[in-house]
Amino acid sequence: MARIGILTHAPRSTHTVYQLILRLYQFNTNGAIEPHTLVDDPCHGTPDTVIRVNQAIYQHANLKWFDSASHAQLSSITLPDELNHDIHNIVRQITSNTLFVDPRFCYTWPAWQHITAQTNDEVFFVLPYHHPHDNVALLHYADGLPRTLGYLLWASYMLAAERFSRDYSRFWIDHALLQQDWHVACQPLLSYLQPDAPHDATTVIDEYMHAYTQHTIPQPDVAPDESSSSAYTFALQVYAAINNHASAAEFDQLQHTLEHEIIPTIDHHLYTRFAHVYTHNTLASTAYIALLQDSHTQELRAVHDDYRAQLDELYEHLNQNAATIHEQLTKRIHELHDLHEQKLKELDNPAEKRSKELIAKNTQLIQTLQLRTQRIQDLKHALEQQKESFAHHINTISNDISSERTYYQQTIDNLTAQITWQQDVIAQQQTQLHHVRFFLPVMTILQRLFARIRPNE
Repeated sequence: MARIGILTHAPRSTHTVYQLILRLYQFNTNGAIEPHTLVDDPCHGTPDTVIRVNQAIYQHANLKWFDSASHAQLSSITLPDELNHDIHNIVRQITSNTLFVDPRFCYTWPAWQHITAQTNDEVFFVLPYHHPHDNVALLHYADGLPRTLGYLLWASYMLAAERFSRDYSRFWIDHALLQQDWHVACQPLLSYLQPDAPHDATTVIDEYMHAYTQHTIPQPDVAPDESSSSAYTFALQVYAAINNHASAAEFDQLQHTLEHEIIPTIDHHLYTRFAHVYTHNTLASTAYIALLQDSHTQELRAVHDDYRAQLDELYEHLNQNAATIHEQLTKRIHELHDLHEQKLKELDNPAEKRSKELIAKNTQLIQTLQLRTQRIQDLKHALEQQKESFAHHINTISNDISSERTYYQQTIDNLTAQITWQQDVIAQQQTQLHHVRFFLPVMTILQRLFARIRPNE
């Protein structure tokens, strides 16, 4: 089972922070992650097939990214089989943890939901959010979007993201808190990803956030005007509901207010005028790009013509060299052919002569082989005889050694017996000597007594 992360609302380079975190936790993310690179496309890091499908869903539903009034719940829209097939192929090919980055998922997720529900993949949402004023200022500065439409756009996307992510694990992350202390802002997300945490994730993210804050470009400070006050007030209500973790019923009430009270009061000419300007700017950009492409094509054509002329000149030079080489080769072939004919004439039946030479060499080789074979056999016979002689000699030596060992063993046994007998004799003599030493003084005394007694008699 794989995890599928859906990352929404990441203007400029903000989304790279979450891409880095999820990549450290073994998620597949596309594209380079550099804190000093500001990427205008919030879909950066998502496969092109996912972006193409979301764009096709928008076109099929007749949605415009800036027109909040045209946004409808896509769960009630039937998509063509081709789009369903594309979504099914994308989801089916997911075999490991994967991250998708696209704000359009706020509205297109119902089209993906019924297909991901058929798999065992675990889906979760990462929902970063800025203060609505920051987003509106950026949209007004970058695209010229009227601030009233900007607040409605921000509110409608955030409400759609909240509505369609209710049944999944989701993580609201305040971008202002992220810049102050990413540990606190991302703690719920990190706890959710904890089983796959690398040992050095905290150090890497600390270093990245330091570089990110050093290279973050301040957003243009554009205060809301009076014409956008109601939309701005409503956007603040949505922002407060997100910060306060409002209930689903409160968000549904805000959605109802947006659809039935806020949008109907907006002058729809704002959409028309912006669409006209936006389309005009888009066409102008397209025309400018086409002009650049034409200029580039002309330059390429000039370079191509130059190379073509050089190649033609080189080809002509090669043809001339080839003709000269062919003429020289033809002349040399004729010379070799004449030399071959001359050599054939000089030889008298060269085939028979060569055959006799080969037969003679073959006979000589056979004789040499026979002599060497006989020599090998003689050496083998002599080796066998010498082997038998060595074996007989070894047996004789072994027998002699056995006989001498027996003789020496008998001699040793005799000497041992003799030594034992002599030790017994010595012991007896020592006993007798002990008795003699004991009785000699006694006999001497007795003799003296007898000598004294006899004279008196």
